[in-house]
Amino acid sequence: QLHGRLDEALASYRSALPELRRADDHLWVQRVLLNRGVVYGYRSEFGAAERDLREAGRLCEQLGLELSGGFVQENLGWIDTLRGDVPMSVEQYWLSETIITACGMTGAALTLLCLTRRGAPRRAARPARRP
Repeated sequence: QLHGRLDEALASYRSALPELRRADDHLWVQRVLLNRGVVYGYRSEFGAAERDLREAGRLCEQLGLELSGGFVQENLGWIDTLRGDVPMSVEQYWLSETIITACGMTGAALTLLCLTRRGAPRRAARPARRP
C-alpha cells in the first residue's frame, strides 16, 4: 500500500470481496474490508474508508474478534485524524485503547501520543484565543 500500488490493491479487494461473501467467509470479508478501508484512507476517500471500517467492526462484533475490533476502531481514529476531526479521533483512539488493552495488549494510546507529538491537531481549526 505504501509503495504506490493502491490501485492494484483496490482492484484485488474489489474482485475478492464478492467471492468471499458468496462463500460466507466472514472472517476474510472482515479482513478485506479493514484493509480496503485503510487503502481508501490513503487515497483520502474518507466516506468509503469509514463505510468499510464500520462494516468490518460489525463483523468483528458478530464473530467475537475483540482485538481485530480494536484495530478497526484505531483505524477509524486515523481516518478522523486525516479528516482533521481531532476530538472524534481522540474519542476513537481511546475506544480502541480500551478494547486493545482488554485483550492484554497496548495500542491506541501510544498511537495517539505519537500523532499528537507529530502535530496532528494542527490539521484541525484552532479555537480563537481568549483574552
